[in-house]
Amino acid sequence: MGRRTWLVNTLGSSAPLVTFIPINRMLQGESLVTAQIAKPFLVYRFGNRTNEALSEELPEVTRQFFSVYLHDVPADYSRIDEMEMALIHALNLSRSAEQGIITTQYLETSRDLDDQALGTIYRYVRFQLITGRGAP
Repeated sequence: MGRRTWLVNTLGSSAPLVTFIPINRMLQGESLVTAQIAKPFLVYRFGNRTNEALSEELPEVTRQFFSVYLHDVPADYSRIDEMEMALIHALNLSRSAEQGIITTQYLETSRDLDDQALGTIYRYVRFQLITGRGAP
């Protein structure tokens, strides 16, 4: 199981988040090929991964950034506010020894945005994974 699968499984097992967004509307970045998707939905994208080179004694520790975009129908952001809190609660401080994920940290939330091509309002939430080979 890769980190992307871990992310979707973690989000899909969050009852508060799934009440808004079923797992079949949790999409990987480039997999969104049409604007004809039921709303609300989310899109996740993984970003840079860097080796932290903390010490010779520690396993290889890396920092991986990812963003989750929460989309909804215009124009009230109240439901996005609730989805954002459910998302942060599901992921902040989450870990997986199987995937070598030491911890997940919430970093920031964007301002209110809109996507005219998709016909949505949205906000993105950024996180980082701290991972290590042989992590507990």
